[in-house]
Amino acid sequence: MACLDNNHTHFLLVDDGTYGCYGAEIPLRAELEKNISLENKENIKISVVCVVLNGGLSTLNTIYNAVNKGTPCVILQGSGRLADVIAHVSGQQNSTVQIDKLIENQLEKCFGQEYKSPTFKSQEKEYTEKIQEILKKRELLTIFRARKDGQGNLDVAVLDALFKASKTGGPQDKSWNKLLELAIGWNRADSAETHIFTEESVWTNG
Repeated sequence: MACLDNNHTHFLLVDDGTYGCYGAEIPLRAELEKNISLENKENIKISVVCVVLNGGLSTLNTIYNAVNKGTPCVILQGSGRLADVIAHVSGQQNSTVQIDKLIENQLEKCFGQEYKSPTFKSQEKEYTEKIQEILKKRELLTIFRARKDGQGNLDVAVLDALFKASKTGGPQDKSWNKLLELAIGWNRADSAETHIFTEESVWTNG
């Protein structure tokens, strides 16, 4: 059993009929986040980003559902376990067999004693398959090296993730306007210069 975190003011509780299981909320959460990101009230669009810190199988299911809904993910490399596994393998361009072996090696390395447990072993195939599926959507993954990049640059990583995701879907003129609003709102002229005002972008007067 888990306690509610008193740092929050509101809770949305999900009941799918199971008992004592984590992750019942994940599919609904992904669907809800997707719908929130599509809302457009008073010309204000809400951007949604999944930030991955450490994590186990429930977190893997969260990432899997997020990328399948087109939600960008920022992976905090150096935070441990699943985040480190995905951060490491996402940069590899090996064959399926090699990636399977690489994922297995990283799971063993990053999960330590937990990897050797019967429960983990029974779920290892599910881990590997879902990581493989997530890697097919690399354009939605942004790796943030927590120890190297510094906490102050996490906002840049989140913004960059939104920029990358916008390039993969939707009319470019609409997404660029949204990105420009984000860059202005976050006061990130450097990100705008890197991702928006590039040589391939054609901007008209006005």
